[in-house]
Amino acid sequence: MREILAFVFFFCFACLSAQSGVGPLSADVRPGDSTQQHQVVLLDYSTFLGTVVAVDDDSLRMRVVNIAEPLTFPVSQLRKVRVVREGGAAPAPEIGFDDFTFVRSALPFGGRRRFKTVSLAYNVLDFNLNRHLQLTVGNAALLGLTFGQRFRTSAKDWLHLGLSNEMLLVPIVTFSGGGIGVGGDLTGLVTIGNEDQMFNLGVGMLYAFGGGAVPAYRVGVGTRLSPTVHVYGEMLAVGDAGDQLILLPTLNVALTRRRHRWSFGLATTVVDSENFLYLPLPYLSYAVYY
Repeated sequence: MREILAFVFFFCFACLSAQSGVGPLSADVRPGDSTQQHQVVLLDYSTFLGTVVAVDDDSLRMRVVNIAEPLTFPVSQLRKVRVVREGGAAPAPEIGFDDFTFVRSALPFGGRRRFKTVSLAYNVLDFNLNRHLQLTVGNAALLGLTFGQRFRTSAKDWLHLGLSNEMLLVPIVTFSGGGIGVGGDLTGLVTIGNEDQMFNLGVGMLYAFGGGAVPAYRVGVGTRLSPTVHVYGEMLAVGDAGDQLILLPTLNVALTRRRHRWSFGLATTVVDSENFLYLPLPYLSYAVYY
């Protein structure tokens, strides 16, 4: 067990070591500089063009053409503030980082809808009803249909809380007839940080109706290397009645282009009783936001 805990520590440290310190304001934004034109992108991807006149701990003020009074935006609602280059069109907002590949987070949702596939084996469509509630429908390979619900909220700009449940409905065929097997994944979520740098912790259980439940724990850490590149790691830990721990860690690089994201990852398995690291397997994830 000590070896596994050391592996977890190294895993988290490696992912956090590349801190970028990128915030909502780009480094070249100069508040009050009338020679610059700025683009403000909110969490819901609403965009505004004008000149940022002031920024403090709680709010940003922006002067927009044809509006006499400056607009005021809460800092907690800002996704990105950047300079529009002279003679150029305003850049289309890039989708921010809002989720890991296998580990769900409590970060603000991106867009209104999202389609996501992992190596064409796991496919889901997310519907964001509002800033706090998301519903999901999809399929898991040939096993069956998935239905999910996620609630999230932000206690602070850097502290996000959530609750996620995903159910899997599997047709069961036996000699005596058929039926539907139902299992699921219920997890409480705590995410610290934002889309530039985040740490995610999930505590919950994997359950099956009529089959009991086992504890499950999730860890996710990530950081932004550039406006379009993120690196992140995630890990699922599952216990059983025999006090054995199974770890499923992954390492990923994500590339974003406007409303599309491609993630390239490696996944492996560590079993407590064997203390053996299985050969990592590659996978590809793709998501598009609407």
